Amino acid sequence: MDHIQNYLSDVRRAHRNDGSNGVFTEQATTAVLSEVFRKKYEQHKWVGGGLIAIDTSAGPGALAVAWDDVGYTDDGDDGFISDISTDIATIDVNLERKSNTVHTIARSYCYSDIEMNAARAGNYDPIVDKASRTREAWELNLNNAIRFGVPSIGFDGFFRNPSLTPVTALTGTWATATADEIIADFAEAITQIRTSTSGVSEPDTVVFDLTTWTILEQKQKSVASDKNVLQWLRENYPFIRTWTWDFGLRGQGDGGTVDDKGRYSGGSNCMMMYKNDRTVLRALLPMAMTPKGPQEQGLSWKTIFWGRFAGLAIPRPKEIVRLEGL
Repeated sequence: MDHIQNYLSDVRRAHRNDGSNGVFTEQATTAVLSEVFRKKYEQHKWVGGGLIAIDTSAGPGALAVAWDDVGYTDDGDDGFISDISTDIATIDVNLERKSNTVHTIARSYCYSDIEMNAARAGNYDPIVDKASRTREAWELNLNNAIRFGVPSIGFDGFFRNPSLTPVTALTGTWATATADEIIADFAEAITQIRTSTSGVSEPDTVVFDLTTWTILEQKQKSVASDKNVLQWLRENYPFIRTWTWDFGLRGQGDGGTVDDKGRYSGGSNCMMMYKNDRTVLRALLPMAMTPKGPQEQGLSWKTIFWGRFAGLAIPRPKEIVRLEGL
């Protein structure tokens, strides 16, 4: 990459003082430089990719967001009694209130009067680029908070949420497992959700770590088949509508560690399977990203993008399976 940058710089110097053509070449090569070296951000699958419901109902003035989990108890059996019985089974409900504190996410960019004047005179506007990159960075912050959590303020992310009980695959190690063993492990995760919810729910979304996704793409279903395992799974489980991967997803096993930003290293290959419904899982965003007007600071201006986030609510954890050891 350095030799490309040096070459373009040499071209700019060579044409800087060659009359009218030099002005044109200077502008053209500068535009190429800005395109070649512009930073690219990862996809924000959890913010705008439809992998989780975003709940903005609390409103920007909320300091905390609370929700109620209702459980049921039944001290009887089948409910049939004699006509003179006084021992009638009682059904009761218990209410558990949970809440998350709301925190602010903010990013900003600055530009000077000199930059504004230069933008008017040239064909490249750095202010537009700064605004775009700042928006990307804000969304990336929210995306990572949903995935990994924010340990410093007590937010738990989705990937290793303490309300979810990890399940170890029966066979596991899919890199060396047969296609039929992989399919059996996958089917067991579906059975786990159906069984734990007494058949009330079944999953519609599955997220793999990148290594596992690649294994499924490359492993043939059988010698006689023209399909890989991933294709076979998608065709035979049509009720699962969303199939994707996330390179930050890791299991808890094999000595995985978490840094101070909640990002994981080590750990086992892993998959998240769940019902993507706001009654099961949602991200609490009382205030979506909002730009404030430019604030004058001497000869420069600052624009702030800010919003309010309250972590995740997982009212129905039994409808989510984290399958590890893949």
